[in-house]
Amino acid sequence: MDMNLRIERISRSEFGFSGTFFWNIDMDDSVMVEMRILSSYSGDESDYKLTPMSIPPQKFTEYINTFYKDMVMPNLGNCTDLPVYENEFVPPWPKATYNFTRCALNGEGLPDILADGYYKGEAIITAQPTLEVTVAVVLRIRTKIF
Repeated sequence: MDMNLRIERISRSEFGFSGTFFWNIDMDDSVMVEMRILSSYSGDESDYKLTPMSIPPQKFTEYINTFYKDMVMPNLGNCTDLPVYENEFVPPWPKATYNFTRCALNGEGLPDILADGYYKGEAIITAQPTLEVTVAVVLRIRTKIF
């Protein structure tokens, strides 16, 4: 697995990301996926608390049929070549290099209101006994005043 993503300015007040994500891991029902969403008002590492938006560990197939279809594809489907599944996902997940072009979250499936502060998302992929990958993203949310 190899990731090369960068932040891009899309407009005066909007940012997104572009880049590539090389996926070469066999993904089947032995692989577990977990998503931790933590929040902190200060951004200090010791201040982060787990939020109810987190996703408990689940099999990869279950993740694709729920979270991926309900949140990932509606938010990133128009800017990436990630696989789209209309029906139930049947393994294997395609090994490929996926491209992201000026992706910005549109908020579909996400909370309507978030308190100001810092949010950390940690995607944890575990395939016992040999693999554990954690991808973390930190965002700062603040109220716009015009």
